[in-house]
Amino acid sequence: MVYARRILGLIAAFAAALMIAAAPAAATTFDDVGQALRADSLYQDPEAEVQLSPAEQQEVRDAIGNAGSPMFVAVLPRAALDAAGGDPNAVLASMRNSTGRAGTYAVVIGESNSAYGLQARSTLGSVGDLAAAAYSDNRSDPAAALVQLADEVGARAAAGGLGTGSGESTSTEAPSATGLLVFGGVALAGIAGLVGFTKHRARKRNEAATAAVKKTLDEDITAFGEALDNLDVEVSDPRLTAAGLEDLQAALDQYESAKRAAFAMRTPEDAAGVTSALDEGRWRLARVQARLADEPLPEHRPPCFFDPRHGLSATDVPFAPAGGTVRDVPACQACAVAVASGVAPATRMVEAGGGSRPYYDSGREYAGYTSGYYRSHGDLFTTIFMATMIGNMLAGPAYIGAAGAGGSDWSGGDSGGWSDSGGGGWADSGGGGGWGGGDFGGGGW
Repeated sequence: MVYARRILGLIAAFAAALMIAAAPAAATTFDDVGQALRADSLYQDPEAEVQLSPAEQQEVRDAIGNAGSPMFVAVLPRAALDAAGGDPNAVLASMRNSTGRAGTYAVVIGESNSAYGLQARSTLGSVGDLAAAAYSDNRSDPAAALVQLADEVGARAAAGGLGTGSGESTSTEAPSATGLLVFGGVALAGIAGLVGFTKHRARKRNEAATAAVKKTLDEDITAFGEALDNLDVEVSDPRLTAAGLEDLQAALDQYESAKRAAFAMRTPEDAAGVTSALDEGRWRLARVQARLADEPLPEHRPPCFFDPRHGLSATDVPFAPAGGTVRDVPACQACAVAVASGVAPATRMVEAGGGSRPYYDSGREYAGYTSGYYRSHGDLFTTIFMATMIGNMLAGPAYIGAAGAGGSDWSGGDSGGWSDSGGGGWADSGGGGGWGGGDFGGGGW
């Protein structure tokens, strides 16, 4: 019986990928959202500040259908968050209670499509880390974030890390052995297709992310090569001495090492080997330049925080990331002068999440890039990037409201409570703090 229910549950999940439910009526309470989600795995509230196009909605539905594990996703207005006391986990709890089904629940709420929050929890396993990664990789594209989340939920379910939700079936009629064989073959074929589909999507995302990071690295390598060309020194120059020649050779070697490491990259994380070589090479170059200028040899300070291509930092200056506290960061001489003059130095910008962002605020795909530049400088690395997207990715998933979800006990099914504490991310609304909200008002808004 248990085997039969599991097989039938898998068949139902696979068949759901081929079906498109009719769009439900607009919801104004969590009960209405629950009713809508029982008819359609995605609910787009017409009053929500974040709006997915019909094509984007279909793409999200397709991804949910292919996940092989039940998912319930809602794009809700800011008023829903206010009604839940400003706690996204409380929103998820209300969605789950009103839907009454086991599965993974995700909610998107924001000010616009470029400033939104994503939160997810599941009764079937842990998904908080998947939501955090999906948000950080697609901070300006909520539809892409939801598709990635559904893909990763599907991959985790296929690997046995999430349930199928099929235990809710109340049917007691045992299917025939012939029926099990036939339907079992269909289900297994569907699972094989799902695994291949999710692997294909993951491979494409990795290729795109790696290409974007490699483009950034090529620019950094070129900048270092130009600095070496501008050195304009002969190996016979008496100012170099044997130690100076050793530094010069080391700088050239690190330049070649960076190029080889960039060529061999297969994942964004491999960027750490490239930028680590550039950091060492920049320091060696600075030592050569100091010898030629008859100046004291520089200590191995970290690269300029504002743009690592500036090379070795000269001093520390105060800096506060958006929504963070002021801390000292390393700066080259030019950037230090700018800060002292009240001018914000130009920051290294990279392509990430569908737009141009500061390298230190570009999600996990740039964690390797940043780590290679700063990891050899001890605790300074952790201090600098605390409360930034890079810091969050290196420290692990950022959990929003993990202490409790305010009314998250299961009241409509038999699966117990949430299986994880939830996770995701919330964009800075420009108000200098977290999402606010009013009192929870009985499940509606």
